[in-house]
Amino acid sequence: LNPLDAGPLGEKLPDNPELLRERLDEIHRRRIGLLSSLLMVRLDRKLTPTEEAALSLAIRYSSGQISGNTRLADPTISQVWALLRDPTPDMARELRIRNSNTDELREMIRPIADALGNMVQGSLSGLFDGPTTVRMDFDAPIQTVDLSRIDGRGDETVAMTLACVSSWGQAAIDTPGGPVRMVIRDELWRAMRVPAMIRKVDSDLRLSRAQGTIQVLSTHRLADFEAVGPEGSEEVTIASNLIASCDVRICLRQDTAPLKMTKDAIGLTDTECAHIESWSGEQVGRALWKIGRSQSQIVQVMLSPLERQLYYTNERMSLATTPSSAVRR
Repeated sequence: LNPLDAGPLGEKLPDNPELLRERLDEIHRRRIGLLSSLLMVRLDRKLTPTEEAALSLAIRYSSGQISGNTRLADPTISQVWALLRDPTPDMARELRIRNSNTDELREMIRPIADALGNMVQGSLSGLFDGPTTVRMDFDAPIQTVDLSRIDGRGDETVAMTLACVSSWGQAAIDTPGGPVRMVIRDELWRAMRVPAMIRKVDSDLRLSRAQGTIQVLSTHRLADFEAVGPEGSEEVTIASNLIASCDVRICLRQDTAPLKMTKDAIGLTDTECAHIESWSGEQVGRALWKIGRSQSQIVQVMLSPLERQLYYTNERMSLATTPSSAVRR
């Protein structure tokens, strides 16, 4: 997956010079925004102004935009890393480093260069270091991305991959004249490990009508919205507001005792919380539905045989266990 792939925005570029410039600038903004988000995950901090400026410049050099080209290449992290690891005198001059000293610039941006190096050569190698090998068809009736094969690489890798997919999906949504789209984010708790993704989801919910999208968020527990950061942090505040931004809230069985802010955000009463906690494993699909601030309803969802075949995820748990297959821990 190349995080810097232009995606749908790089296709059918307009002939009008002004519109073309706007499109290329938008592609660059998305690239710098996404790569900054990925680096924030690796560094566990925000980028400094100098780091962000150097990153932007390296992307422009790698794509050919700095030379005034209108047909740009999709840069790779490897190319950007090479420029940050060994910055050129032109880059030092553009960034107004004293005496255009490349050694001084190299030390100033070493943290982001090392973080990109980890993506290219370290634990993330083979995922983000080359051209994209899979093209998503955003003209298809439905497009789904299965990340199960990278589960073993850890939640951080999954979160970074979700950030890439989200960026490409947004490019398709923003394509002029596109259809109304339903955007479904499954396993939202993983995406919320990236602070920038929390803000992205919040923005998408607020702008859904303007963008022509229907946003669906799915996560395991309501408590996931409070586990994105320290209590009282900006991330927790934004995450709890995500629930308040949703018109329809469907709560299946879970423990509501740990909840603090989200009970108020959803408007759950003590009686409703008692219902949610009382359902057993035999009542799969039973949920409390709240539409707006209206009175809640208890709904039992029934799966058709085809839906059960497609969406049943407990195959491993339903297999007969024999003494020979039992594992003692």
